[in-house]
Amino acid sequence: MITLEEQIAEAQRELALRRKCYPQWIKSGKLDASDAHYQWQAQAAIVRTLMRLDAEQQQHSLFDASGGGVEWRVIMIFTKRSTTA
Repeated sequence: MITLEEQIAEAQRELALRRKCYPQWIKSGKLDASDAHYQWQAQAAIVRTLMRLDAEQQQHSLFDASGGGVEWRVIMIFTKRSTTA
């Protein structure tokens, strides 16, 4: 199974490759500029979606499902906020 972290890395790698290669491909006529723009935007959206999913999963992992309680990280966040306010 390919982890979400690995998927994000591959999607970012592909986006960087397109950023590097597309200008030359457009210039040489190998790729239409409007197609390149659409494909680059689509790949960027994929990266954003995967990163949002990763952030949501990390946020959900703050809660301890096994005991129904709150993990210490959440307690530390609220403690820090209340002492700085």
